[in-house]
Amino acid sequence: MWEQRNISYEALMAEFQQTLDKKAFGEIVSRYTQPGLTVARQLLYDNHLAEDAVQETFMRLIRHRGQYKASQSFSGWFYAILRNTCFDMLRKKKRGEKVIQEIALESEITIYGPSEPVETGLKLLNCLPRGEQDVLQLRILEEMSFRDIGISLGISEEAAKKRGQRGLQRLRKIIRESEVEDLPTKEIA
Repeated sequence: MWEQRNISYEALMAEFQQTLDKKAFGEIVSRYTQPGLTVARQLLYDNHLAEDAVQETFMRLIRHRGQYKASQSFSGWFYAILRNTCFDMLRKKKRGEKVIQEIALESEITIYGPSEPVETGLKLLNCLPRGEQDVLQLRILEEMSFRDIGISLGISEEAAKKRGQRGLQRLRKIIRESEVEDLPTKEIA
């Protein structure tokens, strides 16, 4: 419908901005999804993250629609939001990997190989019971609040905090035990 009328994307965005017209927004989504995925893949080197970035970009576009000025290029505005979303995701991913790397480096566990500390950290998390593992992954990798973790897992905020606390205690215990096992034993003569 919109394409038949040769309406610019600036006009579509202005229409959506004023009336929340779903068809106008749908046309924007259909036009910008594939090019957005191409750009996001180039920035993130990950198809799944690229899809998440484009989806998040459209969500930000909806939330911040009031900031769009019809006098500016819609395309430039869209790609600026997409780039910022991708950079936010890269920073978040890097922070999560850093925390996991710190857990792995603290352990100095050699059974997984010292060359892959992030992978070691993930394997350490996999040693935990499922509930504790889920909470720590959401907290460390997704940087979610305990309130949001509770909502997403269907438990209370306090239960999420307790599972996170227990999980960290178990990780410390696993690390201590593996360090003791790795120590050379003295032979008594």
